[in-house]
Amino acid sequence: MLNFVFIAILSVVQLSALGGFHPVLPAVSEPSLQQASPLIELQARSLQPGEAVLIRVKGWEMMAEVRGRFLHQELSFFSQAGVWSALGGIGLATSPGVYQLEIEGTLPDGTLLKEVKDFTIEKKVFPLQRLKVDPRFIVLSPEDQRRVAEEQEIIRKIWGSPQPIRLWRGRFLAPIPDVEGRGFGSYRVFNNQRRSQHTGVDLSAPEGTPLIACNRGMVVLARELFFGGNTIFIDHGEGLYSMYFHLSEILVKKGEMVIRGETIGLVGATGRVTGPHLHCSIRLQGTRLDPFSLFSLPLEER
Repeated sequence: MLNFVFIAILSVVQLSALGGFHPVLPAVSEPSLQQASPLIELQARSLQPGEAVLIRVKGWEMMAEVRGRFLHQELSFFSQAGVWSALGGIGLATSPGVYQLEIEGTLPDGTLLKEVKDFTIEKKVFPLQRLKVDPRFIVLSPEDQRRVAEEQEIIRKIWGSPQPIRLWRGRFLAPIPDVEGRGFGSYRVFNNQRRSQHTGVDLSAPEGTPLIACNRGMVVLARELFFGGNTIFIDHGEGLYSMYFHLSEILVKKGEMVIRGETIGLVGATGRVTGPHLHCSIRLQGTRLDPFSLFSLPLEER
């Protein structure tokens, strides 16, 4: 059973702090005034680098809109049964320390209410992993260098044009049921040459094993890449992407809408690999997250 970090912060709006300024507000009952002081919850496996965070605001049912900022991310809140929810993420390079979560609610008459709350990010140590791969993936030929540069430009354009609305619904699913991902954040050494951190997880499975879309979204890339082999990118909206690499076969096309749990490809050993497996990654507004931290969040089935 997963143990979640659960942080609840209750604040009180002190009208006396306004001094001599008395804004004209619509007549409200005493219960409505109490609703102006929200309960803010942060839910995650832990508040450490690489973790997805579910942020919930309760007690602001009367708000017409809620916005926020978590680290460098603009929070996109949506309302379900009177609770405002948003996804945030802690980047791998985030230093331990105290940070601020900013929340802003807009009443139907345009009045703004703001909350600023502190939260603490703890240190996380990632391991070193040594791997042996085909030397052509370490020292690239001029032709391969040009190819990689072209592919990086294609991906850069994808990052620059995310779907503007939320496409995903409900909990996120692991792409291969009952298979745990490993290796997120590890410092990788290929053929005795150190590379960057591993920004995804590897799921061990035989070649040909079906894999599913972790949630609803639009396929924005379905092609072979030099390092990634046969690759699929799904845009889930508002800067959230899931990515699937090293496939033996791609079963969807660019521009297709896929639903959560739909089979999209088969596990393979294409690209820079040591053997058959699935590499899965999550990107939220430029922040790389451990996919299983997202899959573990208790999101309602709506």
